[in-house]
Amino acid sequence: MSRTKVDARVQGVYFMLGCAGLLPWNALITATPYFLDRLAGSSLQPTFVSYMSCIFTGVMVIALAYATLTSKQATVSPSRRIVSSTVVLAVLIALLFMTTFVRFPPSIFFSLVLLIAVGQAVGASYLSAAISGEASLFGGPYMSALISGQAAVAVAVSALQLVSSALSVWRNPSKSDQASITLENEALDTAAESAARVFFGISALFLIATVISYWRMRQLPLYKSTVAPQQQHRRGTSEEDEELQRLVASEHSLKPSYGLEEMKRVFKANLPYEFASLYGFSITLAVFPAITVQIQSTNPSTHPLLFVATHFLVFNIGDLLGRYSCSIPQLVIWSARRILTISLLRTLFIPVFLACNVQGLSSGSATGPLISSDLVYMIILLFLGISNGYISSSSMIGCASLEHNPRLKGRREDVDVAATLNNFSIITGLAVGSAASFAVRAMLCDCNPFKG
Repeated sequence: MSRTKVDARVQGVYFMLGCAGLLPWNALITATPYFLDRLAGSSLQPTFVSYMSCIFTGVMVIALAYATLTSKQATVSPSRRIVSSTVVLAVLIALLFMTTFVRFPPSIFFSLVLLIAVGQAVGASYLSAAISGEASLFGGPYMSALISGQAAVAVAVSALQLVSSALSVWRNPSKSDQASITLENEALDTAAESAARVFFGISALFLIATVISYWRMRQLPLYKSTVAPQQQHRRGTSEEDEELQRLVASEHSLKPSYGLEEMKRVFKANLPYEFASLYGFSITLAVFPAITVQIQSTNPSTHPLLFVATHFLVFNIGDLLGRYSCSIPQLVIWSARRILTISLLRTLFIPVFLACNVQGLSSGSATGPLISSDLVYMIILLFLGISNGYISSSSMIGCASLEHNPRLKGRREDVDVAATLNNFSIITGLAVGSAASFAVRAMLCDCNPFKG
């Protein structure tokens, strides 16, 4: 596959699917100011973000586990899962779009958003499992496009956040008059609602466009020649054999052609890749954004809102660069042990970030932070993003490569399973890191992280 000319049309659709896979989570994060505005004055507001992140990642791990275990059953169609899950995500984001026109009581709004988050987590899980397995059948360039799409959507969202923050700061300078402050807060609330409305609307339209593009891609010769043989292998028999099995109606014919034991075998064989992905994301989520949002600029003239928005953009740019670098053959590391070593070395980021200007650190020095340069901090943050993107991409591409992964032993039927299991490891790392971030936050603020 690596020697075959890359089809830009197929590659572009998998880039869109990569964007669609992480769009639900990015949509919820981007709209946080809007959600908090609607919960203003309610006791539910301080706990909203904590509950939303825990529920989303927890449900996603469970749903992804089921989607992974059933991905190789003879009755399961990955393409059908891709279409149906993307449509469901579009409908759910459209529901969020409609909430910007209606005012709900805080308790109802809180429950409604969390219910939508549960649905998005399930839909994103099925979509993520299906697209990672299917893209792996086409080879490295298509997997790179999928992975780059996941990072590109985060860059686009964080860039939008930065622009919105800059406009709100520049249009609403600080005033001492209380009436002016009230008007400023009302303007910011309206801006948050308008920004959420535009973002939800664009996101829903993008998901619809992705479904249409994918549907058209299925008619291309490359897609049919690549995916069809795997679907036939999954069924395990020709149409004549299936008809004979239906006549015999044996119990064996009702069993999936790829069972749990085969998945365990692939999982154990690729454990270094999978642990590298899990641990890498756990470290990332433990410090970003739990610690990083509490790091303030050492320059008093820098607005805190702009500094935080910039730090999100810097990390996501680094993540995109790390993922994109894996599309350059000379920069790819195929060795599972080397990838795992790099992942473990990322543990050093924790003390490095604690040495920055972290606010609320109980063990902070009276002489100031060890790392007092904003530029140095942003460079460290950039490398956190680069290493995160590189580890996740190289492990995903490496585990699914028949040419470079001897653990597959030439079994092409294991390629999509290896990619799907690695994707599950990434999501598990996301959940583990999210849980660890609350512990880190509790350590820094000496408070209950679920109560603000």
